[in-house]
Amino acid sequence: MSWTDNQIILNQRPTMASRDLFQAVCDEIAKHYETKGFKYSRSKAVITYHDDEIRLVVGFSSSRSNTAGSHITLEILPAIYSLEIIRQNKSTITSTIAKGLILSHIDFFTHKNSSKTDKKIVRQIYGDVVELEPMSAFDAGIRDNHYCNIWGIDENKFAKILAFIDGKIIPMIDVVKNEDEIIKFIEDKPSYLYASLKGQGVNSDFVSYCNLKFPGLKIEERLSR
Repeated sequence: MSWTDNQIILNQRPTMASRDLFQAVCDEIAKHYETKGFKYSRSKAVITYHDDEIRLVVGFSSSRSNTAGSHITLEILPAIYSLEIIRQNKSTITSTIAKGLILSHIDFFTHKNSSKTDKKIVRQIYGDVVELEPMSAFDAGIRDNHYCNIWGIDENKFAKILAFIDGKIIPMIDVVKNEDEIIKFIEDKPSYLYASLKGQGVNSDFVSYCNLKFPGLKIEERLSR
């Protein structure tokens, strides 16, 4: 039995429109996560999960620079929102997207590099690891690349996309609900990311969320070290 019955994926051709393969891959990802309680907005290419406390939104995007038959980009963009903060602000994600935002994709995919190397380490969705010269101190560390080329996607590559989502994104649902895990999360981040977590220059309610849920955490103090 084939791993998918999506004929666009199974019968890829160099003349195929990039948007058709992108949509087909989004549909296939959504089909997998709908069995796990996610809702799928096909028109927006977004899957959404929520419980009583948080909403996880995983959006998918592509590129205007796609090359049919060669390179078609899939970009994976997660974000977590606090439903309590949204309720407090009497807002919704659709009307004011910044309200209740706890973590953006940058917070998910940027990590401190504790090794001796001064290289920027990029971990690719399909498993390769690349070392690059950082463009600045703010470009150093470890990055989980949330882009991949879906042209020629097969069962193995699709499984790696799901593994990326399962390993890098889904666990954050539990991380943001646990004080000890929040501490580990902060310790894993390079110090230059602390400013954005504090909402400096960006729309983030991470500090408000931590103060609401973990008042003894002293989050501002931790992010000022």
